[in-house]
Amino acid sequence: MAAARRVDETIAELMNAPRQAVDLSALLQNMTRGFNDAQGTLQAHQRVRVEVTASQRVRVAGTEEAIETVVENLLDNAISFSPAGATVRVQLQSKGGVARMTIEDQGPGVAQEDLERIFERHFSHRSESPAFVNGEVPGADTHFGIGLAIVRRNVELMDGSVIAENRAEGGLKVTVRLPVAAPTS
Repeated sequence: MAAARRVDETIAELMNAPRQAVDLSALLQNMTRGFNDAQGTLQAHQRVRVEVTASQRVRVAGTEEAIETVVENLLDNAISFSPAGATVRVQLQSKGGVARMTIEDQGPGVAQEDLERIFERHFSHRSESPAFVNGEVPGADTHFGIGLAIVRRNVELMDGSVIAENRAEGGLKVTVRLPVAAPTS
């Protein structure tokens, strides 16, 4: 219950936070560098690499805290569902006043009927496989099923949208669309 209350308090703070231009390109580069560095303690065959491709500098209208939370939750999920040695790909582009960020993993994907439900609070798609149950998947023992609900809430508070779909070659692709920040003079 305390975790749910903290989520509600954070959401209330985010609703009232003034929007600013956030350099999503730089934020993604910094965060993925941090994820890759944090995995440096794992054996090479256990690591999941995170790659970012940004065709241009993209600034979005929002708050840095809300966007960091979105990226962190999406990367945490993608990494936790990816097999050792896999690559999580992050792509960022902007067109027509909308920034589009996609995060693709090489995990098992999600049952078609659950693709929308994964964004519901307390819904969990975690497997009962031995890797999750025995704690071989980092953070699996502390999973509350609220990360993707927070992602959706933060994105919608910034007038954006988020969807998930299975990749034809396996894994999950999550697409976040956010309004591009107005150019500064």
